[in-house]
Amino acid sequence: MDIRSDMHSIASERIAAAGLGHRVDIWRATRPRLRSQTRLPGRMRTAKLSAVRSHPPIDPEFARRFAEEWLFAWNSHDLEAVLSHYANDVEFTSPFAVELVERADGTLHGADELRAYFGRALTAFPDLRFSGLRVARGVSSITLCYRSVRNLEAAETMFFGHDGKIVRVLAHYCDQAASD
Repeated sequence: MDIRSDMHSIASERIAAAGLGHRVDIWRATRPRLRSQTRLPGRMRTAKLSAVRSHPPIDPEFARRFAEEWLFAWNSHDLEAVLSHYANDVEFTSPFAVELVERADGTLHGADELRAYFGRALTAFPDLRFSGLRVARGVSSITLCYRSVRNLEAAETMFFGHDGKIVRVLAHYCDQAASD
C-alpha cells in the first residue's frame, strides 16, 4: 500500500467514524497539513487576534502619523501619552516582560498591567531614546522597526482595533546590539 492510499484509508475511517458520509471532500481530509495549520500549544493558540478581523487596510498616512506620535511619546517619557495608543484590553508580548515583570510567557493583559510595565521600563532605562524608526504596513497591523534600549534593534508588530487603538503587540529584539 502506497502512502497516498494509506492516507486515503485513514481519512475514510475518520470520516466514517465522524458520521460525515459520502459528501466529504476527500482531498482536504487526506492532504498533509501545512506548516501554518500546525496546532500550537494552548497558550499560543489563544493569542488575541480575533479583535482585528475584518479591519480595513491600514492607511499609509495613519501608519506614518501613528508611528511618529508613538515615538515622540516614548522619547518624551510621557507614560500617559504612550498608553493613549493602546486599548484597555490590550495584550502585549515582549521578551522584556520576562525580564522586568518576571512573566515566563512575556505576555501582559490589559492597560493596568501595561501601565505598570511601561512605568517600570521608563524607570529602569532613564536614558531611553528610540531612533531610526521605520514603518511596515500590514492589513490590520503595522510593524515599527527602531533602535531600542541597550542599542538593540527592535520590531514591534501592532494590531489595531476598529477604534484605531492597539489591541495586540508582538515585540521582537535582535540578540546583539546594533552597530553604528
